[in-house]
Amino acid sequence: MIRIREAELWDCAKIVDVYISNEDVRSSSSLEAYLRVGPWARVETCAIHLNNLKLHGGLALVAELDGRVVGEAELLFSEEPWKGRIMRTAHLSVIEVAKKYQGRGIGRALVEHLIEKAQELGYEIMTVTPEKGAIGFYKRLGFEEELYRGVLVDIPTRPGRAPTVETMEPSWTGLKELPMVLGQFQSSYNHWFSEFVDRIADIDLMVYFESGKVGNSFYVFEGSYTDENAVTAYAWGGNTLEVLEGLLALAWERGFRTVRTTVEKVFMMNILNLGAEILGEVNILVRPLGEPLWIRGG
Repeated sequence: MIRIREAELWDCAKIVDVYISNEDVRSSSSLEAYLRVGPWARVETCAIHLNNLKLHGGLALVAELDGRVVGEAELLFSEEPWKGRIMRTAHLSVIEVAKKYQGRGIGRALVEHLIEKAQELGYEIMTVTPEKGAIGFYKRLGFEEELYRGVLVDIPTRPGRAPTVETMEPSWTGLKELPMVLGQFQSSYNHWFSEFVDRIADIDLMVYFESGKVGNSFYVFEGSYTDENAVTAYAWGGNTLEVLEGLLALAWERGFRTVRTTVEKVFMMNILNLGAEILGEVNILVRPLGEPLWIRGG
């Protein structure tokens, strides 16, 4: 019988076993393991991550089968804008089932339990960014609507008049009402949490990092572990194309030659005109926890 319960810090070794059963990184360096699996690759980094999650109101659940931890899933909670409306959002940021236990309903049990928890807490929607092969799984669980459709792109930087910036670290309070205009592939809060809270010093400090304010917009530049000429850009607030063009010039000034980001698909032609290379699609699905008809109305 599958038992679902809240994850505790002393579960970290068992949680790591779940993740590395699907991606064996035991003989890899700490950096390589982190890049391939995330903080769940090592007990030490898993403990830091789980502690950060709990301190910021997130929820982590584990699934047990015959007393053995065989799956883990996490929710991040926020109030943030979707299609122009602030919604109480529960975002399914990660779910993993141990390799030999897949196909036994463990993932479904974890998601159903998270849905119940989010409903009990009064959240309006649950969101998820599924891998392509998992879209059918989530649709069967009620994630039938597409809330965000974007494209992942590499865009060449260009010389130009870089915007005047104020370097600073924005609080979530300062961002929560702003739409995420660049870099989105999870909930907006998930990105803020990852960039400003859930950082592993020995690893995250190895690459370039810059955050600040440009006019009424906020941005983050995060360097690449594999390409010193590339930087990933995230931005909140403002006109998407104006912010993008300003950050392309700023990235050039900082010495980068490529910006990687995501942009809503409606801007496809605009970014192709900037020389963008399309790397893939990003789709965020939503499950109403009540009946917010605005989703279906676009």
